[in-house]
Parts: sequence; structure tokens; C-alpha cells
Amino acid sequence: MNYQNLPTAARLSAIMLAAHQGSGDKAHLPADEEHNGFMTVEQLRMIKEGLGERLEIPDGSDMLSLKPGRYVTSNVKNGVDRDDTAGIAYIDVDSLDDKHIQYNHTIAYNGKSFHKIIHGYGDGKNVSAPNGWGEDWRFYPLWKGGINKAGTTIQLTDNIDKFEFLSFVIATSSNTMLVTVKRRDEMVVDLTNLVNNQIGMSFYECVLQKDPKDNTKLLLKSNISYALFDKLINNTDFAEIWQVWGVM
Repeated sequence: MNYQNLPTAARLSAIMLAAHQGSGDKAHLPADEEHNGFMTVEQLRMIKEGLGERLEIPDGSDMLSLKPGRYVTSNVKNGVDRDDTAGIAYIDVDSLDDKHIQYNHTIAYNGKSFHKIIHGYGDGKNVSAPNGWGEDWRFYPLWKGGINKAGTTIQLTDNIDKFEFLSFVIATSSNTMLVTVKRRDEMVVDLTNLVNNQIGMSFYECVLQKDPKDNTKLLLKSNISYALFDKLINNTDFAEIWQVWGVM
């Protein structure tokens, strides 16, 4: 080893290290689909989004101008046109290219979700897919059992005022139906059923009332049934409530 060259080598190493550090973010090539490398700020953001983290963007951002990604903002423009969209919104944008794009808009405080797709031309005027926003309805189970006696109270698992609609699974002697009604303090569920073995029809009506002091309780206020053959008579068969779902 030539020890006389050590001082020169040390100075050269110091110069190269300083040049490397001074190049800042350009010191290393970023990784791509074919080469190993270092992670860029954009690549780190994409990884975080893939793991569930959302990018916070300015209030009033235009949804239709966003690149693919996961975002959170308020008062979003060109989103769902509703009175309850002024607050925080979760935005998801997926795309194949600038003419095939999918948007999802979720209102944070009540969990309502909406879906919009642009397909084919990029101008929102789809040939087959609807042009507007479609609402994703979700059914939340609130109760399961079996009751038909008027005066019975149903204990639900959540406050029904959170939901816009309620759905009931109701069974009669020959049929089972899912009936969805607007959530009110008092809800009327009407059913009809053709008689199988003769000409006639059965009518069923369940009236459910929200407890004025506890929004997690429903009272089966009345349960009546009639049968129509050659005349209208009281029916011995009553509808039975099997399930209650909150819908939003």
C-alpha cells in the first residue's frame, strides 16, 4: 500500500461526499417498475394512501379536477348536490385514463356514500352508465326475532333517528316480504296476499310507533288483518315481524 497517496485519497473522498450531499433530492434515482432506487415524496404519498391515509386538500376543491387518489376536504365542488355536504367529505378517485374515471363521495358525519362514473368520452355524457350521482344504500341490522302481538316493544340496537328509512322483514301464513318505509314517529306497513286455494285476498296492517322517550325502541301499536272472499271478514292470521333494518 502506498501510504503517500492516503492524504490525497482522503481529500478526494471529502470532495465527493460534499458533492453528493449538495445535490439534495437529486442524489439518488427513484425506483420505478424496472429498477431499484430510492423513494420519492410522491411515491411515499401513494403508499400512505394505499394503506388508508388520506391527503388533506384545500376547502372548496373541485372534485372533477382531482388526480387518482384518496382525499379529505370540505365544501367540495362538483360533488353530490345535497344540503348535508358542506362538512368533511372523503373523496376517492380511480381512473384508467382521463376518459374513464370513477368517483366516490362519502359524507363524513352521517356516512352516506355516492358514486359517479365517467366512461368513454371524458365529458360526463355516458352512453350506458348514468350521468349523475348514484346513492349507495346500506342496511344496518337493528333487531331480529318474531313478534305479532300488539303492545309488544321492540328493543333496537341503535337510534332510529340516524336513518332515513326503516326496512321490515314481515311474514304471513304464505309469504315473506321486505317492506321499506320512510322513518317517522309512526309508521304504517301494509301488505296484501292472494289466497291460494280459492278466490280471495288477505290484508295486513302493522302500525309501529317510536317511543317518545327512547329512540331505540319501537312499539307494535296495532296489528290487524282482514280477509276478502264474498265479503270482508276479520282474519285469524296476523303478520309477524321478523327483522328490522335501518337504511341509509
